[in-house]
Amino acid sequence: MDRDEFMSLTAERERSLVEEVIGEHNEAIEQGVTAVPTMVIDEVLPIQGAQEVDTVSRWIERLIDRRLGGA
Repeated sequence: MDRDEFMSLTAERERSLVEEVIGEHNEAIEQGVTAVPTMVIDEVLPIQGAQEVDTVSRWIERLIDRRLGGA
């Protein structure tokens, strides 16, 4: 592979990665993510910040209870 071909492929890959990162960033904002770390459970419940396992477990249990109660 010559230099020009390498540079062309590198530029193409860079554009692809930039588009991917921007897409993921926009998706995170749409899901309510405003901090890192953030876990989004079931695409509806953002839990921000580092949380204890028990805290996350309680949130998941509440979400399950709501889903089962609403069914």
